[in-house]
Amino acid sequence: MANPSPQPATRSEPFPGPRLSLDDPGPSFEAELMRRISECAYLKAEQRGFEPGHEMDDWLAAEAEVRAALASEGN
Repeated sequence: MANPSPQPATRSEPFPGPRLSLDDPGPSFEAELMRRISECAYLKAEQRGFEPGHEMDDWLAAEAEVRAALASEGN
């Protein structure tokens, strides 16, 4: 029996959590930024069934996605 295709994870909002401000990038900013990137990278890995060998691609894509979302929020 074939495995079903992995389904993308859904979110209620793009990146839940405290609003980040690039005007005050202190320690809490860095921690929240890393949390969002980590969550996004995990979801990307989950979407492809956690196939090994793509961890760096997932992280870099997640980082770009999170930073683009921050930029579009006007930060």
